[in-house]
Amino acid sequence: MISTLDILSNGRVIVGIGAGWSQAEFEGYSEWNKSKMRVDKTYEGLKLMVELWTKDKVDFDGEFYTAKGAVLEPKPVQKPYPKLLFGSQGTRMLELAGTYGDIIYLPPFGNYDPVEAKKTVIQAAEKANRADKIGFMGGSMMGQRITEMNEFMKAIESAKDAGDKYYVVTQPRDEPGLETIRNFAKDIMPSFR
Repeated sequence: MISTLDILSNGRVIVGIGAGWSQAEFEGYSEWNKSKMRVDKTYEGLKLMVELWTKDKVDFDGEFYTAKGAVLEPKPVQKPYPKLLFGSQGTRMLELAGTYGDIIYLPPFGNYDPVEAKKTVIQAAEKANRADKIGFMGGSMMGQRITEMNEFMKAIESAKDAGDKYYVVTQPRDEPGLETIRNFAKDIMPSFR
C-alpha cells in the first residue's frame, strides 16, 4: 500500500514510524504490549519493510514476523525507500530514528531532555553514515490555533533558528479543518516560498 501511494503521489509519501503511545488508540488495531516489546516489534517490522521495499524477494524469520519468498511490487518511487518520519523520545527509538529516519519529531512533552535526545539521534545517524540525511521537525502535535499569524510566524522562525528543517502544523479537534487549512495556505505558506 505504501509503495502504491508513493507511486500515485510521485514520490511524496512520508511514512510515520513509532512504537505507539496511546493504549486506547493502539488497542483499536492490535494488542497493547509493554514498551520494550512494542519497540522490539517496531525494530523488526521496520527491518522487514525496508527489505520488502529494496529487495526482489524476501525471506525473513524474525521473532514476531516471518516472510517466505515475499515479493512486494510495485516498488516505491523514492529510493532506497519512502521517507520515514519518527516521533520518539525513548533512547532505542531515537537510535532507530537516527539509523533509518529522514524526519525526526521530538515531542514537546514527556520526561526527557530534548538536547540529549537530539544528540542520540545524531550519533546513531553518524554511525549509520547518514547524518546528512536527517532533519528535525519543530511544532506541536497537540493542536495549535492559527488565529494570530504574527505569533504563529514567530513560532516557526524559532523552530528554524533551533535548526529544525520541518514544522508540523496540527489544529485543535474542535476547530473547522478546511477553514484552518485555507487560512494557513493563504497567510503562512507564501512566506516560505
